[in-house]
Amino acid sequence: MDPRGGNALRLGTVCAPMFLVLLDVLVVNVAMPSVGHAFDVGEKAWSALVDAYTLPLAATLLGGGWLTDRLGARRLLITGLAVFAMASAVCASAPTWAVLLAGRAAQGLGAAAMLPASLAVLTALWTTEPERSRALGVWSGISALATALGPALGGLVLAFSSWRTIFWLNLPICIAALLGAVRLLAPVRRVREDTSAPVRRTALMGSTLAGGLMTVVGNGSLTGATLYLRESLALGPLPAALVLLVATIPFAALGPASGRLMHRRGRRCTAVVGIGTGAVALAVSAALADRGAIAVIVLLLGVGVALGLMTAPIVGEAMSSLPGRQGLAAGVNNTARQIGTSVGVAGATALIAHRAGGTGLALVAVVTAAIWCLCALVVARTFSTPATG
Repeated sequence: MDPRGGNALRLGTVCAPMFLVLLDVLVVNVAMPSVGHAFDVGEKAWSALVDAYTLPLAATLLGGGWLTDRLGARRLLITGLAVFAMASAVCASAPTWAVLLAGRAAQGLGAAAMLPASLAVLTALWTTEPERSRALGVWSGISALATALGPALGGLVLAFSSWRTIFWLNLPICIAALLGAVRLLAPVRRVREDTSAPVRRTALMGSTLAGGLMTVVGNGSLTGATLYLRESLALGPLPAALVLLVATIPFAALGPASGRLMHRRGRRCTAVVGIGTGAVALAVSAALADRGAIAVIVLLLGVGVALGLMTAPIVGEAMSSLPGRQGLAAGVNNTARQIGTSVGVAGATALIAHRAGGTGLALVAVVTAAIWCLCALVVARTFSTPATG
């Protein structure tokens, strides 16, 4: 089944959950100062706006994956989208900081149902190579659109409207995805566990650890760059968001290319090339920390290229590690990635807070470069080679 032809709408539907998850992390990153000031919350507590969402999501993703395999991917996808939509409405109308955090937690629960279900649907629709690699590459690219649109959309909304509009904008996306799931995904049947296929334990452990390390650095470095642009360089929401496009454009553009590279060179090579590129760029950014905007641009370019190349192979390795249990495999990988997001956002916020000039940004860059070096070692030792399998 070719993801480029008449099945584009199906692929768009299964990509919508990850699009929404990334959109809501990165839009909120840009909005953190505005929301914090609106509720008179101190800077150190701002990361709770992300953590209230990602921690419940990470805690319940395994359960969502288990339910996906037992109850059916389409059913869980529809349920998760509906919960996410209602929770977004709660966030948009929240009268207090506590209600807003409760709404964010409910968004996390909805995402925990729809994320593993969407990847299980993808693997059920595209079952052979190179079609599955291409579909995962497009999935990575469409997901990256959220990374591209998130900061820019957040900045645009904050420039002309209230931060509450950010959450209202989730509703049309959820409705479109719900309609797609109901109308287009009806033929997808529940995945049955293949007890004869062996679990690839090394691949499972490696892809889980690599997925977590990927998002520690990806979301942590983007958070650090956002706070540096907003607080140290005193850029407004929209100019800061436009600068962040330096990272998100290569991320989105390289997603489909990574699918083709995976098919030719294997997951391990594709991921290591991406991780290595990102680690070098982060180290260079740290060395240029006193150059302000130049350091930020180097950091963003490296992170964007790295994420564009490494996301699809890491997810692909995870999905192949548990044959016949794609919901559980997706749940495990997404759990690691959401924990990584929480650690990265909180860590970057702590590292950059109250540090003058480029000192905080340099510290974020050094720490994240070291983490990605560890990630490259994990991938090199545990991923399949040379074919994608």
